[in-house]
Amino acid sequence: MYGSFSHYKFGVATWHVLSDEFEKKKATLILKVQTAQVREEIRITRERINGAVGTCSRFPLSVAKGTELLGVMKKADDVVRRIESRLYSSSDPTK
Repeated sequence: MYGSFSHYKFGVATWHVLSDEFEKKKATLILKVQTAQVREEIRITRERINGAVGTCSRFPLSVAKGTELLGVMKKADDVVRRIESRLYSSSDPTK
């Protein structure tokens, strides 16, 4: 998952600094695809963590760490949603 976020972070940074309208439109299209992929990866990871927490429910430390990880995943999802909303609210005709 780290690799996906590294690429995504680079894509967001690139998109943010582009000033040429043509390049910005192309970068927006690419970033929309990356955003969908990252959101799906977050969803799958959260499901796996939830399953592991359920399986290890007899062990308080496992539950605590799993719950902590779910909190981090929630924050990551919130950040990606904010980026996604900016992508779709831009004055881009490719929406």
